[in-house]
Amino acid sequence: MPRDSLHLSAGSITSETFSNCFSKNQVFSDQIDLVSPSDQVKFSFKDFFCPNLKIYNLHVFDLITLDFINTFVHNDSISCITKNQQPCSEDIFCVLSTGYLVLSLTSATYYKLGLDGVKIKSSQNKFLVQVNLKDRSIAAGSKFYNRLKWCFDSSRCNLQCDVVFSVYEKQYLSKLVEHFSQFKSQIVEANFDNVRSFSKLETPILSCNETSGNSTSVSFSSFYEWIGALCCGIVLPSIVTTVSSCITPSPCCQLNISHTSLGVLLHNDSIKSFLTFLSSAISDRNIAWAAVVFHGCTNSPILSLNHPHLDEFGCFPSLTFVIFPNHTYWIGRCVSD
Repeated sequence: MPRDSLHLSAGSITSETFSNCFSKNQVFSDQIDLVSPSDQVKFSFKDFFCPNLKIYNLHVFDLITLDFINTFVHNDSISCITKNQQPCSEDIFCVLSTGYLVLSLTSATYYKLGLDGVKIKSSQNKFLVQVNLKDRSIAAGSKFYNRLKWCFDSSRCNLQCDVVFSVYEKQYLSKLVEHFSQFKSQIVEANFDNVRSFSKLETPILSCNETSGNSTSVSFSSFYEWIGALCCGIVLPSIVTTVSSCITPSPCCQLNISHTSLGVLLHNDSIKSFLTFLSSAISDRNIAWAAVVFHGCTNSPILSLNHPHLDEFGCFPSLTFVIFPNHTYWIGRCVSD
């Protein structure tokens, strides 16, 4: 049985290393938990994220039209993923901001489709197919594009699902609505109003320069366990009914803790911009730290990928950042060995 392990790294928000975390691939996140020893972190976040657009019964063929590719894919403005599908037993697909269309397909759909793919090792009957929508061969009249259209034609495959789109700039939201005007759609606003506060909670003492822990600050692994228990105690009350059942860190102190949960699909550039914005915000308000947990979409096809066009952060289901006022960050990823 694979075991989960914690991978930790640290650096500066202003460094190229941080920028590269999000510049080359899509880190899908459909829920954020924001925890901080201050309720001031909730300011203006509602206006920071662009709303999502949910399109009902969208066929994958509509994502490979030249009009869609030229308007949205080539300028890295959108990403999208199927919604309410079962990843182990149903067909799922997404479009990354890199321009890749990634599909996780059942064997029945895969063999009917006729495109090259690879068998997913963790599944007995699923295959992974990737199409680079930015490739030069995606052009009117090309043999490859004509074959692609033939494979994805609705008369041959029933790849039709509800799809959620994430945009980096609001101008593309109205363009998406117009582009898919013939479909039933719903604009999903980001909502950071779900704030819960806890008085005098035993809270870890952190030092941005000490990740392994000492007598005056906790290790990142201890903090990771604490924040995981805290979030589970709030989000899953049937499992952990009280916040007081959280792991007690050492050393610690009693602080008033604010927790905010947000359900929204994020474009990778939105995640990067949000963390940069958060770093400046806590610096301006003299807040000791802020922790952000990005929960990855469990139905994302990219969880099965391990290819060169994805960097090391692309294949993990969740990321936990701790942001400090001096623009330092910690990042932790819980992965299976």
